[in-house]
Amino acid sequence: MRASFLTVAVSIVLPTALSAQTSPTSLADERAAVIPAITAQSAGTPHNANVSEAGASDRASALRRVSRRRRGSMVGYIEDGSLTTHLRLRADAGFGNDTPDRAEFFYSKCGCYRDDPPPNFDADAPGPGPGVPTDMDFQQVYLEGEFAFSDRLSLFGEVSARGIQPQAFLPGYGEFPDQSGLGDSRVGAKLSLISSETRDLTLMLRVGLPTGDSRKGLGTNIVSVEPMLLFGDRPTDRLGFEAQLGAWYPTSGARGVPTEGSDEFSGNVLSYGLGFSYDVAASDRFRLSPVAEMVGWRVLDGFQTTCDELTCSFDVDRNIVNLKLGARATMANGSSVYLGYGFPLTTPHWYMHILRLEYRHTL
Repeated sequence: MRASFLTVAVSIVLPTALSAQTSPTSLADERAAVIPAITAQSAGTPHNANVSEAGASDRASALRRVSRRRRGSMVGYIEDGSLTTHLRLRADAGFGNDTPDRAEFFYSKCGCYRDDPPPNFDADAPGPGPGVPTDMDFQQVYLEGEFAFSDRLSLFGEVSARGIQPQAFLPGYGEFPDQSGLGDSRVGAKLSLISSETRDLTLMLRVGLPTGDSRKGLGTNIVSVEPMLLFGDRPTDRLGFEAQLGAWYPTSGARGVPTEGSDEFSGNVLSYGLGFSYDVAASDRFRLSPVAEMVGWRVLDGFQTTCDELTCSFDVDRNIVNLKLGARATMANGSSVYLGYGFPLTTPHWYMHILRLEYRHTL
């Protein structure tokens, strides 16, 4: 299952990326348009050293402005704060998820509670069961489309597919098989608060929709609301900095532990991230940029299922921080490919390792 997900993603991404390099180069076109305009402005000016120096300086400044304006988001895990009309295909392969029902952020409350004795018995527990997974691999493929109505407003939607493969279960609680199918979906909007040639500040609002089958571990069974503030800055032609600050709010959730209490199993989750990119190779047609990101989550409340052979704990882990390393190759026609790897810096984790492959084409 894992191989099939990645094979499909690679077969779609790589041919498209390779064909993009032979397409007309809009970045080159913009640069070509800049030079005649500057030349025309100085056509009637006497030719002397001062004018030549001024013209060269104007051309260099204009080319820098075009380059910065066309850079776009370079990171791979921090949310994209730019407002563009684009299509994006993303494939993830994660390994070593030991607590998949934490705050119902990845998937729903463990179905093992349907067979648990009181006071934890919950006939309506919406997650997969009967087993209690202690190690799980997963793959997710996302297709996102965004339409920018203007420089200030865009709308987007995303559909996904997921596969999960439990690698180990708590002894004595049963098992459930590998699963795959349609995952949860998301829709949202972006509002630009600040937009310039080198700096962006964007407000994003995203709503998660429970289109995945929670009994198979393919979704959360929750409608979620996720506001986020996104920032991007390009202090030089080659250096980029991006950041995010947001929160994930579930509008509902399964009953907590014990079930007669008023608390819900789902929890509110804060997220934050910082990312840097630097162009190690740049031309009119191609740019290669290594990327380093730190992404973190603060789980404010909720429950999780963490068991050993003797006891179970339901207190949610609070802090998770990951480091993400990768690179983005950008073609001049608006296409780019990102490949990255992530791992946790904290003991609590969503996964021990994750690989991401992404293709994005700006229309």
